[in-house]
Amino acid sequence: MKKIFVKELEKGEFEDIFIVNRIKKKERKDGGFFYELYISDKTGEMKGYVFDNIAEFEKKLKEGVYQVKGEARELYGEIVFTLKELKKARDVEIKDLFPSSPREIDRMVNNLENIITDIQNPHLKKLLDYFFNDPEIRENFINAPAAKKMHHAYIGGLLEHTLNVVEIAESLAESLSRMYSGLSKDILITGALLHDIGKIKTYEYRAGIDISDKGRLLDHVYFSLIMVQEKIDKISDFPENLKLRILHMIASHHGEKSMGALTEPMTEEALLLHFADYIDTLMFKFKRARENSKEGARWSEYQRDLQRFIFLGGEEE
Repeated sequence: MKKIFVKELEKGEFEDIFIVNRIKKKERKDGGFFYELYISDKTGEMKGYVFDNIAEFEKKLKEGVYQVKGEARELYGEIVFTLKELKKARDVEIKDLFPSSPREIDRMVNNLENIITDIQNPHLKKLLDYFFNDPEIRENFINAPAAKKMHHAYIGGLLEHTLNVVEIAESLAESLSRMYSGLSKDILITGALLHDIGKIKTYEYRAGIDISDKGRLLDHVYFSLIMVQEKIDKISDFPENLKLRILHMIASHHGEKSMGALTEPMTEEALLLHFADYIDTLMFKFKRARENSKEGARWSEYQRDLQRFIFLGGEEE
Protein backbone atom coordinates (compact mmCIF):
# COMPACT_ATOMS: atom_id res chain seq x y z
CA MET A 1 0.00 0.00 0.00
CA LYS A 2 1.27 3.45 -0.94
CA LYS A 3 2.33 5.56 2.05
CA ILE A 4 3.88 8.71 0.58
CA PHE A 5 2.24 10.96 -2.01
CA VAL A 6 3.87 13.61 -4.18
CA LYS A 7 2.18 16.54 -2.42
CA GLU A 8 3.66 15.31 0.88
CA LEU A 9 7.27 15.09 -0.32
CA GLU A 10 9.69 17.44 1.40
CA LYS A 11 13.47 17.63 1.61
CA GLY A 12 15.14 14.30 2.32
CA GLU A 13 15.11 10.71 1.15
CA PHE A 14 11.91 8.90 0.18
CA GLU A 15 10.83 5.58 -1.33
CA ASP A 16 7.42 4.53 -2.65
CA ILE A 17 5.44 3.64 -5.79
CA PHE A 18 5.06 6.36 -8.42
CA ILE A 19 4.40 6.77 -12.13
CA VAL A 20 7.61 7.66 -13.98
CA ASN A 21 7.14 9.57 -17.23
CA ARG A 22 8.23 12.48 -19.47
CA ILE A 23 11.80 11.18 -19.57
CA LYS A 24 14.23 13.38 -21.51
CA LYS A 25 17.95 12.97 -22.13
CA LYS A 26 19.73 16.32 -21.91
CA GLU A 27 23.25 17.51 -22.57
CA ARG A 28 25.36 19.02 -19.79
CA LYS A 29 26.95 22.40 -20.40
CA ASP A 30 30.34 20.93 -19.52
CA GLY A 31 29.85 17.79 -21.65
CA GLY A 32 28.15 14.46 -21.00
CA PHE A 33 24.46 13.85 -20.38
CA PHE A 34 21.85 13.74 -17.64
CA TYR A 35 18.18 12.77 -17.54
CA GLU A 36 15.17 14.86 -16.59
CA LEU A 37 12.00 13.00 -15.62
CA TYR A 38 8.83 13.30 -13.58
CA ILE A 39 7.19 11.16 -10.93
CA SER A 40 3.48 11.46 -10.29
CA ASP A 41 0.50 10.02 -8.44
CA LYS A 42 -3.09 11.11 -7.87
CA THR A 43 -1.94 14.18 -5.89
CA GLY A 44 0.37 15.74 -8.47
CA GLU A 45 3.82 15.48 -10.05
CA MET A 46 7.44 16.35 -9.27
CA LYS A 47 10.43 16.97 -11.53
CA GLY A 48 13.55 14.90 -10.97
CA TYR A 49 17.00 14.23 -12.37
CA VAL A 50 19.47 11.40 -12.93
CA PHE A 51 23.06 12.66 -12.78
CA ASP A 52 25.02 9.55 -11.74
CA ASN A 53 25.23 5.98 -13.04
CA ILE A 54 23.67 7.07 -16.33
CA ALA A 55 24.59 3.86 -18.18
CA GLU A 56 22.97 1.70 -15.49
CA PHE A 57 19.73 3.68 -15.43
CA GLU A 58 19.49 3.85 -19.24
CA LYS A 59 18.94 0.08 -19.32
CA LYS A 60 15.72 0.28 -17.30
CA LEU A 61 14.63 3.93 -17.45
CA LYS A 62 11.30 3.65 -19.27
CA GLU A 63 7.93 5.20 -18.60
CA GLY A 64 5.79 3.14 -16.25
CA VAL A 65 4.99 2.42 -12.62
CA TYR A 66 7.99 1.81 -10.35
CA GLN A 67 9.20 1.60 -6.80
CA VAL A 68 11.18 4.84 -6.72
CA LYS A 69 13.92 5.76 -4.27
CA GLY A 70 15.09 9.34 -4.39
CA GLU A 71 16.20 12.39 -2.48
CA ALA A 72 14.12 15.56 -2.55
CA ARG A 73 15.77 18.99 -2.39
CA GLU A 74 15.02 22.60 -3.17
CA LEU A 75 16.18 24.05 -6.48
CA TYR A 76 15.37 27.65 -7.45
CA GLY A 77 12.47 27.70 -5.01
CA GLU A 78 11.03 24.39 -6.25
CA ILE A 79 11.16 20.96 -4.63
CA VAL A 80 12.78 18.49 -7.06
CA PHE A 81 14.42 15.11 -6.56
CA THR A 82 17.46 13.12 -7.57
CA LEU A 83 16.72 9.54 -8.58
CA LYS A 84 18.69 7.00 -6.56
CA GLU A 85 17.08 3.65 -7.40
CA LEU A 86 14.35 2.20 -9.60
CA LYS A 87 12.66 -1.17 -9.05
CA LYS A 88 9.71 -3.03 -10.49
CA ALA A 89 6.59 -2.07 -8.52
CA ARG A 90 4.50 -4.66 -6.68
CA ASP A 91 1.02 -4.49 -5.13
CA VAL A 92 0.06 -1.45 -7.18
CA GLU A 93 -3.26 0.27 -6.42
CA ILE A 94 -4.25 2.32 -9.47
CA LYS A 95 -6.54 4.44 -7.27
CA ASP A 96 -3.40 5.74 -5.52
CA LEU A 97 -1.70 6.72 -8.77
CA PHE A 98 -4.36 8.15 -11.07
CA PRO A 99 -6.94 10.91 -10.52
CA SER A 100 -10.38 9.64 -9.50
CA SER A 101 -13.94 10.80 -9.99
CA PRO A 102 -14.90 13.66 -7.67
CA ARG A 103 -18.06 11.72 -6.85
CA GLU A 104 -18.08 9.05 -4.16
CA ILE A 105 -17.56 5.66 -5.83
CA ASP A 106 -19.63 3.65 -3.31
CA ARG A 107 -22.58 6.00 -3.73
CA MET A 108 -22.39 5.71 -7.53
CA VAL A 109 -22.27 1.90 -7.27
CA ASN A 110 -25.36 1.97 -5.05
CA ASN A 111 -27.08 4.17 -7.63
CA LEU A 112 -26.16 1.68 -10.37
CA GLU A 113 -27.65 -1.21 -8.38
CA ASN A 114 -30.89 0.69 -7.78
CA ILE A 115 -31.24 1.41 -11.50
CA ILE A 116 -30.82 -2.28 -12.36
CA THR A 117 -33.34 -3.27 -9.68
CA ASP A 118 -35.98 -1.07 -11.36
CA ILE A 119 -35.72 -2.89 -14.72
CA GLN A 120 -38.95 -4.84 -15.25
CA ASN A 121 -38.22 -6.85 -18.40
CA PRO A 122 -36.89 -10.24 -17.19
CA HIS A 123 -34.57 -10.74 -20.18
CA LEU A 124 -32.99 -7.31 -19.81
CA LYS A 125 -32.75 -7.71 -16.04
CA LYS A 126 -30.88 -10.99 -16.49
CA LEU A 127 -28.60 -9.41 -19.11
CA LEU A 128 -27.64 -6.59 -16.74
CA ASP A 129 -27.15 -9.05 -13.87
CA TYR A 130 -24.80 -11.09 -16.06
CA PHE A 131 -22.66 -7.98 -16.51
CA PHE A 132 -22.71 -6.21 -13.20
CA ASN A 133 -22.76 -9.30 -10.96
CA ASP A 134 -19.67 -10.65 -12.72
CA PRO A 135 -16.87 -9.74 -10.25
CA GLU A 136 -14.24 -9.05 -12.91
CA ILE A 137 -16.49 -6.96 -15.15
CA ARG A 138 -17.91 -5.09 -12.15
CA GLU A 139 -14.46 -4.20 -10.79
CA ASN A 140 -13.16 -3.11 -14.19
CA PHE A 141 -16.29 -1.06 -14.88
CA ILE A 142 -16.06 0.75 -11.54
CA ASN A 143 -12.40 1.66 -12.08
CA ALA A 144 -12.33 2.41 -15.82
CA PRO A 145 -12.06 5.93 -17.26
CA ALA A 146 -14.53 7.07 -19.89
CA ALA A 147 -11.77 8.48 -22.11
CA LYS A 148 -8.04 9.15 -22.28
CA LYS A 149 -8.40 12.94 -22.28
CA MET A 150 -11.67 14.16 -23.76
CA HIS A 151 -14.14 13.60 -20.91
CA HIS A 152 -14.27 11.81 -17.53
CA ALA A 153 -10.64 10.77 -18.01
CA TYR A 154 -10.07 9.44 -14.51
CA ILE A 155 -10.68 6.39 -12.33
CA GLY A 156 -14.44 5.93 -11.97
CA GLY A 157 -15.05 8.10 -15.03
CA LEU A 158 -16.87 5.39 -16.97
CA LEU A 159 -19.24 4.72 -14.07
CA GLU A 160 -19.86 8.45 -13.61
CA HIS A 161 -20.46 9.06 -17.32
CA THR A 162 -22.77 6.04 -17.61
CA LEU A 163 -24.92 7.16 -14.68
CA ASN A 164 -25.10 10.67 -16.15
CA VAL A 165 -26.24 9.28 -19.49
CA VAL A 166 -28.92 7.17 -17.78
CA GLU A 167 -30.22 10.18 -15.86
CA ILE A 168 -30.27 12.45 -18.91
CA ALA A 169 -31.95 9.76 -21.03
CA GLU A 170 -34.60 9.18 -18.36
CA SER A 171 -35.31 12.92 -18.15
CA LEU A 172 -35.62 13.23 -21.92
CA ALA A 173 -37.89 10.18 -22.11
CA GLU A 174 -40.15 11.46 -19.33
CA SER A 175 -40.59 14.82 -21.06
CA LEU A 176 -41.12 13.33 -24.51
CA SER A 177 -43.55 10.62 -23.36
CA ARG A 178 -46.21 13.29 -22.98
CA MET A 179 -45.90 14.05 -26.70
CA TYR A 180 -44.71 10.80 -28.28
CA SER A 181 -45.61 7.20 -27.59
CA GLY A 182 -43.68 4.01 -28.20
CA LEU A 183 -40.69 4.56 -25.93
CA SER A 184 -39.54 1.61 -23.82
CA LYS A 185 -37.91 2.78 -20.61
CA ASP A 186 -36.36 -0.64 -19.95
CA ILE A 187 -34.73 -0.76 -23.40
CA LEU A 188 -33.53 2.84 -23.09
CA ILE A 189 -31.95 2.34 -19.66
CA THR A 190 -30.38 -1.01 -20.59
CA GLY A 191 -28.82 0.50 -23.71
CA ALA A 192 -27.57 3.47 -21.69
CA LEU A 193 -25.96 1.20 -19.08
CA LEU A 194 -24.21 -0.93 -21.70
CA HIS A 195 -23.39 1.56 -24.47
CA ASP A 196 -19.75 2.02 -23.35
CA ILE A 197 -19.18 -1.30 -21.57
CA GLY A 198 -16.42 -2.19 -24.06
CA LYS A 199 -14.27 0.59 -22.64
CA ILE A 200 -13.23 -1.75 -19.85
CA LYS A 201 -11.14 -3.52 -22.52
CA THR A 202 -9.73 -0.48 -24.31
CA TYR A 203 -7.63 1.31 -21.68
CA GLU A 204 -4.41 0.50 -19.87
CA TYR A 205 -2.59 2.12 -16.98
CA ARG A 206 1.16 2.56 -17.36
CA ALA A 207 2.66 6.05 -17.46
CA GLY A 208 -0.86 7.44 -17.45
CA ILE A 209 -4.28 6.48 -18.75
CA ASP A 210 -3.74 5.36 -22.33
CA ILE A 211 -5.58 3.47 -25.06
CA SER A 212 -4.41 -0.13 -25.40
CA ASP A 213 -3.29 -1.59 -28.73
CA LYS A 214 -6.53 -3.57 -29.10
CA GLY A 215 -8.54 -0.54 -28.06
CA ARG A 216 -6.91 1.60 -30.73
CA LEU A 217 -7.19 -1.10 -33.41
CA LEU A 218 -10.77 -2.21 -32.72
CA ASP A 219 -12.44 0.55 -30.61
CA HIS A 220 -14.82 0.31 -27.67
CA VAL A 221 -17.96 0.03 -29.84
CA TYR A 222 -16.70 -3.25 -31.27
CA PHE A 223 -15.92 -4.65 -27.81
CA SER A 224 -19.28 -3.48 -26.44
CA LEU A 225 -21.14 -5.29 -29.22
CA ILE A 226 -19.13 -8.49 -28.77
CA MET A 227 -19.53 -8.50 -24.99
CA VAL A 228 -23.29 -7.88 -25.09
CA GLN A 229 -23.79 -10.49 -27.82
CA GLU A 230 -21.89 -13.07 -25.77
CA LYS A 231 -24.00 -12.44 -22.66
CA ILE A 232 -27.26 -12.52 -24.61
CA ASP A 233 -26.30 -15.87 -26.12
CA LYS A 234 -26.19 -17.30 -22.60
CA ILE A 235 -29.81 -16.31 -21.89
CA SER A 236 -32.32 -18.88 -23.13
CA ASP A 237 -35.23 -17.57 -25.20
CA PHE A 238 -33.87 -14.02 -25.37
CA PRO A 239 -36.12 -12.36 -28.00
CA GLU A 240 -34.34 -11.71 -31.29
CA ASN A 241 -36.08 -8.36 -31.75
CA LEU A 242 -34.99 -7.24 -28.28
CA LYS A 243 -31.41 -8.29 -28.97
CA LEU A 244 -31.32 -6.28 -32.20
CA ARG A 245 -32.68 -3.17 -30.48
CA ILE A 246 -30.02 -3.27 -27.75
CA LEU A 247 -27.18 -3.98 -30.17
CA HIS A 248 -28.41 -1.23 -32.47
CA MET A 249 -28.28 1.30 -29.62
CA ILE A 250 -24.64 0.45 -28.98
CA ALA A 251 -23.75 0.54 -32.68
CA SER A 252 -25.41 3.93 -33.24
CA HIS A 253 -24.83 5.84 -30.00
CA HIS A 254 -22.27 8.19 -31.58
CA GLY A 255 -25.06 9.39 -33.85
CA GLU A 256 -23.26 9.72 -37.17
CA LYS A 257 -20.76 7.55 -39.02
CA SER A 258 -18.38 10.51 -39.22
CA MET A 259 -18.39 10.55 -35.40
CA GLY A 260 -17.65 6.83 -35.03
CA ALA A 261 -21.14 5.32 -35.21
CA LEU A 262 -21.46 2.07 -37.15
CA THR A 263 -24.94 3.14 -38.18
CA GLU A 264 -27.29 6.04 -37.47
CA PRO A 265 -30.04 5.78 -34.81
CA MET A 266 -33.15 4.10 -36.21
CA THR A 267 -35.24 3.68 -33.05
CA GLU A 268 -36.53 6.20 -30.54
CA GLU A 269 -34.42 4.68 -27.77
CA ALA A 270 -31.26 4.78 -29.90
CA LEU A 271 -31.89 8.43 -30.77
CA LEU A 272 -32.38 9.41 -27.12
CA LEU A 273 -29.28 7.49 -26.07
CA HIS A 274 -27.21 9.32 -28.66
CA PHE A 275 -28.38 12.73 -27.47
CA ALA A 276 -27.96 11.82 -23.79
CA ASP A 277 -24.39 10.65 -24.46
CA TYR A 278 -23.64 13.74 -26.53
CA ILE A 279 -25.10 16.12 -23.92
CA ASP A 280 -23.05 14.63 -21.09
CA THR A 281 -19.84 14.70 -23.12
CA LEU A 282 -20.28 18.34 -24.16
CA MET A 283 -21.43 19.53 -20.73
CA PHE A 284 -18.34 17.95 -19.16
CA LYS A 285 -16.12 19.85 -21.60
CA PHE A 286 -17.92 23.12 -20.81
CA LYS A 287 -17.51 22.40 -17.09
CA ARG A 288 -13.80 21.70 -17.52
CA ALA A 289 -13.34 24.93 -19.51
CA ARG A 290 -14.99 26.88 -16.70
CA GLU A 291 -12.88 25.20 -14.00
CA ASN A 292 -9.65 25.86 -15.90
CA SER A 293 -10.40 29.56 -16.40
CA LYS A 294 -9.42 32.40 -14.11
CA GLU A 295 -11.99 33.38 -11.51
CA GLY A 296 -14.17 36.17 -12.84
CA ALA A 297 -13.07 35.64 -16.46
CA ARG A 298 -15.62 36.60 -19.08
CA TRP A 299 -14.38 34.12 -21.71
CA SER A 300 -12.42 30.87 -21.56
CA GLU A 301 -9.28 30.21 -23.56
CA TYR A 302 -9.94 28.65 -26.97
CA GLN A 303 -11.11 25.05 -26.45
CA ARG A 304 -9.56 22.95 -29.22
CA ASP A 305 -11.73 19.88 -28.68
CA LEU A 306 -14.86 22.06 -28.84
CA GLN A 307 -13.46 24.38 -31.54
CA ARG A 308 -14.82 27.45 -29.78
CA PHE A 309 -14.43 29.86 -26.89
CA ILE A 310 -16.80 29.41 -23.93
CA PHE A 311 -18.68 32.42 -22.55
CA LEU A 312 -18.30 32.33 -18.78
CA GLY A 313 -20.38 35.41 -17.93
CA GLY A 314 -17.83 37.24 -15.81
CA GLU A 315 -18.09 40.99 -15.33
CA GLU A 316 -16.93 43.23 -18.16
CA GLU A 317 -13.73 45.06 -17.37
